[in-house]
Amino acid sequence: MKKLILLAGLACIGVAGIAADTGAVSGSSAAAASPAQVEGLPGAPVRTIVGEIIRDALNFHHDMPLSDSQKQQVAAILRNHQAEIHDQIENAVAARRAMRQAVESSGPDSQAARDAAAKIGDAARDGALLRAKIGTEIKPILTPEQLARIQAGTQDIDATVDKALAQ
Repeated sequence: MKKLILLAGLACIGVAGIAADTGAVSGSSAAAASPAQVEGLPGAPVRTIVGEIIRDALNFHHDMPLSDSQKQQVAAILRNHQAEIHDQIENAVAARRAMRQAVESSGPDSQAARDAAAKIGDAARDGALLRAKIGTEIKPILTPEQLARIQAGTQDIDATVDKALAQ
């Protein structure tokens, strides 16, 4: 089970890296979604928007199938970064757990909570940089048409987020 979760994570990281470097993951149906409003809170729930973006990332292979050669090349790139990906995921999980513990033990306004929050920021930065690094390695494998679809998907996702923030 751990292996399956790690492989799914590796696939998402590869797709996210491409999206970070060139745009989004696919032509998204997220813009057509009409998420339920939470009473008393403006705009669409962030969880709904993020869920749709993640779903699109997971369905990447359906929207833009890779050739057998591309699949092999992407898999090799992800395998080459497997240790880095694993370490980054562990660091992010540890940072979030430390934050939860700091808030529970010292309160949200404590120095311990601020220090723990800074570590979450560090983990997010490191994860974004790793995804971008992997994306720059995957990008040359893709065809111009695949890259154009990724760019169009980026614009769809940006429009969805902008629309939700404007509400």
